Amino acid sequence: MSAPDGRDVAIVGFDDTPTAAVMTPPLTTLRQPLEECARVAVRLLLDQRARSHSAATLHT
Repeated sequence: MSAPDGRDVAIVGFDDTPTAAVMTPPLTTLRQPLEECARVAVRLLLDQRARSHSAATLHT
């Protein structure tokens, strides 16, 4: 794809949409592992909560 001044432009999409496969020119897409991201986020929150709770009991 070219910009009006002739320079090349690259476009990247997210979520690996089915439409990307039929685009002209082809569209590069990134698949986001949402379930894995959610699992990691919950684990980090629970770990942080456990550390905060442990620190609070040590200081009381």
